[in-house]
Amino acid sequence: MDVIDLHTHTLFSDGDATVEEILQVADGLGYKIGISDHVFCSKMTTESAIEEYLDKLEQYNVYKGVEANIGDYTKWSDKILGKLDYVISSVHTYNDTINQRTWLAEYFGYRAGHRDNYKQDYKTTDSRYILEGILETITKTFQRTRVDILGHCTVLPFYEQLIDTDYINTWEEELLTLCEKHQVAIEISGLWKEPNTNFLKKALKKNILFSLGSDCHKKNEICNLKYPLSTINNLNIPETKMYTIK
Repeated sequence: MDVIDLHTHTLFSDGDATVEEILQVADGLGYKIGISDHVFCSKMTTESAIEEYLDKLEQYNVYKGVEANIGDYTKWSDKILGKLDYVISSVHTYNDTINQRTWLAEYFGYRAGHRDNYKQDYKTTDSRYILEGILETITKTFQRTRVDILGHCTVLPFYEQLIDTDYINTWEEELLTLCEKHQVAIEISGLWKEPNTNFLKKALKKNILFSLGSDCHKKNEICNLKYPLSTINNLNIPETKMYTIK
């Protein structure tokens, strides 16, 4: 099986490494690489900036991707779509009970070990409400814009607070049904060591593909696919279930 790290970040957005540095690590491991920089960061928020980024990637032996934010409903132009090999879309924001949009950047930084603390800015009792809203936003995103891969789909503080409850079991089933319906692959993440095996066993019962992603932002995270590869082996996920670039 070809090992392809499709979730990587470089200096083009909020990563620490150049494309060359990522390729050097990948070449040493025998991995293939996709570059998927954020298109909602300050460096790359316009179509012209995204097009310039994709044009610059042409010089490298990489798959050309982006990571978008679930809920942004990006309308990709035909020109951009023609240059893209794949689109990852992930939840980076949520709406609270007064419909105020909040970014999860601090939580992600803490969860990844990039920062020492994280202050919860919502009531724990609102977790179900927020997850319902996230599921609705994912549904609309799948309906309105191109999504090939759903990134780090269970890396959410609200999800973690309700893990192993009947509610989460139902939420997971609804999410997986959406992915199956819209033919969106589920990412198995090296950085986050998610989704858990119970979730992935459920996904295996459906017509859903899986992708590998280190989600590297720091140089020491490049091509860290230990969790995805060991999980594939432990769950006997066949090569036919792996996402490939069309």
